[in-house]
Amino acid sequence: MNLEQILHSMVNRISNTMHIEKAAVILCDEHFGCVSMNIDQECCLFTEENKGLLSVLRLTQRPQSFALLSEEPDSIALNKQDKEKLLKAGVVLSVPMFLKDRLIGMINVGPKMSGKVYSQEDINLLSTVASQAAVAIENSRLHQSEIEKQRIKEEITLARKIQEGLLPKENPELPGLDIAGISIPATTVGGDYFDFIQLSPKKLLVVVADVSGKGMSAALYMSKIQGMVQLAAHMYNSPKEMLIHVNRRIFDGIERKSFITMILALFDLQKKKVRICRAGHNKALIGSNGHLQYLDAPGIGLGLERGPVFESELREIVRPLTSDSLFLFYTDGLTEAMNGKGSQFGEEAVADLVRGRRNLPAPALQRTIITAVEEFRGSSEQNDDLTMVVVKSVSRSKRRK
Repeated sequence: MNLEQILHSMVNRISNTMHIEKAAVILCDEHFGCVSMNIDQECCLFTEENKGLLSVLRLTQRPQSFALLSEEPDSIALNKQDKEKLLKAGVVLSVPMFLKDRLIGMINVGPKMSGKVYSQEDINLLSTVASQAAVAIENSRLHQSEIEKQRIKEEITLARKIQEGLLPKENPELPGLDIAGISIPATTVGGDYFDFIQLSPKKLLVVVADVSGKGMSAALYMSKIQGMVQLAAHMYNSPKEMLIHVNRRIFDGIERKSFITMILALFDLQKKKVRICRAGHNKALIGSNGHLQYLDAPGIGLGLERGPVFESELREIVRPLTSDSLFLFYTDGLTEAMNGKGSQFGEEAVADLVRGRRNLPAPALQRTIITAVEEFRGSSEQNDDLTMVVVKSVSRSKRRK
């Protein structure tokens, strides 16, 4: 199954069996490779040029004799460059290796040590070797491909475990608040994240963010952003100042085609207020005094602009914490979840669902929303990472156990 061993074995067996001093097995498809005996590597490099050896072998699909190349060069229909390589290498016969109709390489051999010309039986033998070698080479490649896929799968699984370790392991326990958070990546790893950063016994910062795209690159940006936010949370007193700090740090270190949307909510249980700032992120759904509405505040994504425009667009919103307050923070994997018809779940469906189930504890409400999205999606694959945080005000007597 080792490609290098297959090529070496072919050269050695051809040389020993047919008593040849010069031999080379050359792979010439998308995976170039060459093992040779007494032939320089530079004489094994053939390009896709007009009237080149590759085009001749591909066209004829038959062995080509170059025994008369040195004496009658004009009788050989090859370009000058390839003729010179064959002459320098001392190649007198080239046998193509085909896999179905695809040329994957060739066997080039020099004269027999006996001085005899290659008989039809010799050519048939080399053609048989070429056909069997093509199958062996393809099997080797498939085997290596499976090994590589397994390695990548193991690395991604490890990355998933690392990423899961970066997310909160449990929901925070604060008197007066019922909190639940979840993140479900569309692939093994994702670019969404949420966090709970407790700044004091009475202050909690809730973070929900979405890196553009998904997969490994988004996950790497996510882990970088998470560290920045945790640092900024202990340096500044308001969500707006935190976002400004993070944007300044991320702008120079992010690809221009990437950006991050984020929403920060600072819960102050002592003042019974919530300060919310949104950097291009989905509108939070807020319930208070029996009413339910989406928070429509401006703001552009992190990493799109160095500072002045970003800062001028941000607006921090303050909302009271009442006895029936409810906050739903989420990424677009929730509202833009698609079914088989291409329809999206939508903000209205989320609001209707929360409106009808708002008396449920936060974890139960979260499960209800996830179940509804999965039923809506049906057999369709999840098209984006989905992250959600539910925060509810509760009295001590009603607090879930």
